[in-house]
Amino acid sequence: MIKEFISSRTNLTILQCVCYLMILYIMGEYLNWIKFSIMFGVIILLQFITRTKGVADGMVFRQVMLDNEWKVNDLIEKIKQETKKTKKNNDIN
Repeated sequence: MIKEFISSRTNLTILQCVCYLMILYIMGEYLNWIKFSIMFGVIILLQFITRTKGVADGMVFRQVMLDNEWKVNDLIEKIKQETKKTKKNNDIN
């Protein structure tokens, strides 16, 4: 059930908006307008940076898949193999 909820972009957007409204409401109760405005600007900036980084990472991920003619499952398997190698090397050290 949670997996289906998280899989929907619409659900995530609605959840994100509800969380932001809760944060803004709580901040509005305790901060004056100047501090509230500054914090609101910081939250908007962080959201913009996070969204931009997510899109950029997705584009890089997709380009790597296209360049190497990998399928998603192949790439996930390669990531798992590299993770196992890294864990094995860290255990030895």
